[in-house]
Amino acid sequence: MKVRPTAEPHDRERDGVVERHPAFGLLRASRVTGRATLFGANFDVDAYVQIELQTAKLDSHLQTEWPFPEKIVATVAMSEAQWATFVSSMNVGSGTPCTIEYGPPAGALLERKPGIEREHGGERRAEHIRRHVAQDLSKIQEAVVALNALADAPGSISKSALRAALSGLTQAVTNAPSNYQFAADMVTEHMGTLAEELKAQIHAHETMVRMGRATEVISVAEQKMREIEVVMTPTRR
Repeated sequence: MKVRPTAEPHDRERDGVVERHPAFGLLRASRVTGRATLFGANFDVDAYVQIELQTAKLDSHLQTEWPFPEKIVATVAMSEAQWATFVSSMNVGSGTPCTIEYGPPAGALLERKPGIEREHGGERRAEHIRRHVAQDLSKIQEAVVALNALADAPGSISKSALRAALSGLTQAVTNAPSNYQFAADMVTEHMGTLAEELKAQIHAHETMVRMGRATEVISVAEQKMREIEVVMTPTRR
């Protein structure tokens, strides 16, 4: 089952939105200095890697998005050797040893979070553009209505009222081109961001494929070494 993220207005950013979803998370790796005894390590270490899983929210403002952490779910510690093994040996063995520092209480049941129903950033930006275009048109219409009211009014026209109506119309017409140019810039920047993300995904995939092949080569080499050791070990009689 997939669920759309909930959205609420940002409390500090005009036109900003805060999105939340049960599946939103942030994973952070940090290098920690300090002596520690870790599971799977044969000796104490003076520095280790801490991995922290947190729930997250997404702050969106126009074409910019910022993920922010909210609550820690779990943290684990790994020696630097364990970390190197972890990131270079996907789909190998039953897992890399780690030390659980923080997690749910013993016996707590895990629940599967709903999937994320994707709402493309383009939809949100298009809605922002439509809203601003509608605001510009509304201001122009208000100014036209005010001018028509002055033209239809009996007697002489007040110059102050005429100036006010013309000022509103002038401001709306003057601001419209810059607003539309800003909207076009938003679309252009969004397309550039998508292109950069796609290139990063392709590069990451190529890297993982190369790492997988390297791991296979190492596994085969290790197997050959074991076979050689068996052959070279003298048989006891």
